[in-house]
Amino acid sequence: PQHLVSVFLVLVVVHAHGIGGGQDKIVNGYKIDFSYDTFFPAAGERILMGFGLSNASTGNAASYSSVWTRISKGGELLFSTGIAHDFGGSGLSYTFAEPGKYNIEVDFYDGAKKIVGTDFSVNVTSSDSESVSGIGSDFTILLFAFAAGAIASWLLLTLRRKTTTQRRKR
Repeated sequence: PQHLVSVFLVLVVVHAHGIGGGQDKIVNGYKIDFSYDTFFPAAGERILMGFGLSNASTGNAASYSSVWTRISKGGELLFSTGIAHDFGGSGLSYTFAEPGKYNIEVDFYDGAKKIVGTDFSVNVTSSDSESVSGIGSDFTILLFAFAAGAIASWLLLTLRRKTTTQRRKR
C-alpha cells in the first residue's frame, strides 16, 4: 500500500507541475507561469493549459481572482474566456484547429482590477507527426513518473527499516 501511495503522489506532483511545455515571464514584479501538458502541441489534439502568478522575488503565490485568456492566430481572435482562480491555479482545455503559431494572451485580475498581463506564443505542429506528440511522448512521461515513484518508495522503505532497526537496538 505504501508503494502505491508514493507512486500516486509522484504522479500527482508530476501532473500538477505540468510536464510538457511552458514559459515563464517576469512582468512588473510578478512571475507569470504558462504551461501545457505536452512538449509538442499538435493540431486536433486537446491541450491542457495552466496559468499561475507569483511574486517574482519571493516565489510566493500571488493573490488573484480570475484570469482573462485570449487565443489568436495571425491577428484573428479565435477564443476568449475568463477563468476563475481555483485551488492550485487556473486552467483551460483547448484544441488548436490547425498547425501554426498561436498567441496566448493572459491578464490576471483581482475582482475588476487588472493586476498584470502578458502574451505567450505556442507553435502547434500537424497532428500526423505522432513521433513527437501524442502517445509516444505521453507514454515516456508516464513511464518516467512510475519509475520515479518506485525509486521514492524504495528509498522511503529503506529509511523506515533503518530507523525501526535502530530503535529496536536501543
